[in-house]
Amino acid sequence: MRLRSAPSLLAALGVLSTVSLAGCTSGSGNVTVHVTPAASVADQPVSITVSGLSPGTAVTLRLRSTDATRTPWSSSATFRASGAGSVDPARMAARSGSYTGRSAMGLFWSMRSPLPGPDESYYWPGTRPAVFDLSVTAHGATLASARVTRRWLEAPTSAGAQTVAATGFDGQ
Repeated sequence: MRLRSAPSLLAALGVLSTVSLAGCTSGSGNVTVHVTPAASVADQPVSITVSGLSPGTAVTLRLRSTDATRTPWSSSATFRASGAGSVDPARMAARSGSYTGRSAMGLFWSMRSPLPGPDESYYWPGTRPAVFDLSVTAHGATLASARVTRRWLEAPTSAGAQTVAATGFDGQ
């Protein structure tokens, strides 16, 4: 399946998938990045939150992935931590980066490849999971990271020939 880099289709990439948190680590202090739900159905959005920051700290969230054609993709957004020391892209406006404003899925739909080419699309076969690495940085240091695995379908599927006699319809 090919997804065009248009925001609406890359937003589908972000929403039409299953998410699982493969790792959530702190690189400095008690900073933690949370990606929820850990497993979701195809039409559920992903929530990304960061906690344990010093209030007012400027942090950059960066999302990286390599598609099935080995093309690198990335996005980033810079936020200022709330008074409680947290960042929530769904509730806070990104100040700069691949997108600005509030968007829970902004890091996904704003991904771009640095490689030139006539076909600017993230290639992701529907049967294989796509892996996304999320990092939180401030002042050049990585504070926390998580690996997010996304699927188009919740469970493996199979295809086979169908007949009108057996199922009431004809197709594959």
